[in-house]
Amino acid sequence: MVNQPLEKAVEHLAAMEPNRGRWTIVCELSPFASIPGRNYPVVMSFMGEDGPSASNGISSDSVSEILSEAFV
Repeated sequence: MVNQPLEKAVEHLAAMEPNRGRWTIVCELSPFASIPGRNYPVVMSFMGEDGPSASNGISSDSVSEILSEAFV
């Protein structure tokens, strides 16, 4: 199942992102499955070019504002 508002938020974040890497959404969320490289369940994450999680270059306030629109 695809969450259109969340996909739109990730596209917005990707367009703003100054760091190398990519924003990604989990395909299957459960206590035992998540985004590869994450040791706990998450809905989305910024991943480095080689796969493991990495630091994004967008302020946490901006990320939370964009994501809040997806969870209205």
